[in-house]
Order: sequence, then C-alpha cells, then structure tokens
Amino acid sequence: MIVGYSFKGDNDDELKWIQHDDYDRNIVMLYSKPRLKYINAINLIQKKTELYYKIKEKRSFDHRVLQSHHDLIAAYFRFNNPKSCYMKLRFNNNDQEKRNSDRKIEKLNGWRNFWDKKIEQILNDGEIIRTILEAVGYQNTDKGYLAENKLIRLLYYKYSEEFKKECNICKYVFEK
Repeated sequence: MIVGYSFKGDNDDELKWIQHDDYDRNIVMLYSKPRLKYINAINLIQKKTELYYKIKEKRSFDHRVLQSHHDLIAAYFRFNNPKSCYMKLRFNNNDQEKRNSDRKIEKLNGWRNFWDKKIEQILNDGEIIRTILEAVGYQNTDKGYLAENKLIRLLYYKYSEEFKKECNICKYVFEK
C-alpha cells in the first residue's frame, strides 16, 4: 500500500499505517477468495476456460497488479471514518499508552471488518471476480493492463458521489 494523501482531510496517518501493515493479508485475500470461487464454479459446470488454466496453479502474483485497487478501498474506508470522529481525552501517561494501544486495535478491527465485508460483496459480483482474475492471470501484459483499468472503474462506480469528487485515486481512473 502506498501511504499518501487520497482526498481532502485524509490525515489519519495512524490508520494509513495500520492499513499498510495489513496490506499483505488483504492483497492475498483480494485474489485468493475470487480465485477459489471461480475454480469451484468451473469445476461445478465442468467447462474449463483459458482463464481457469491461467489461475489454477497461480498462487502468487505481483502485488502491484492489485495495489491501486486495494488503495482505493482503503481510501474509501478512511473517507467514511474520519479521524475527527475519534474522541480525544486526557489521561495520565500510563492510561494514555493503554488508550493508544486500544485505539490501534479498534482501528485495525474496524478496518478488517470493513475489508472482509468488501470481499464478500466482491464475491457476489461475477464481473469483478473475472476482472480480478484476468488482471492477475494476465499480469504485465496488455490484456492484464486492460483488466486492471476495468477493475478500478468497476470499484469506482460502487462508491458515493461525494467520495468520487474528493478522491485523488478516482481522478486517476479516467486519466487512462
């Protein structure tokens, strides 16, 4: 994950670093869950496709293929959970350290719950599943780049108009 500024007011650096540190878990999930669903569907209908053969044995991939997609979802979470919503209370030093630790755990849990729900939504959208798998299956080829661009657009259309206007990543969507 690239830790940066994605929209006006995107200043919760602690949350950005929590998302960054959780990146490996989430990027693997963004590929592996759709992959498993697709393979199971192909096995059920017993009609193997070119994409099936591309992804069947592909368990690892260049993370950069899905990085901007992850970062878009992460930015959307931050947009809907602004830092200003967190209470700021004064504690003595020992209590403050405990509160800081608890707050980080709370942010991580909130981020993971949101991410897991987004993955479940993705698993209900066949077009997004196929596009993720095409991006990875054909990574670093023209077909893979087309899939990456299509995927960012598919995700973009799922977000609120307010977020789309503010998000720097979203502006990138239509530059390509």
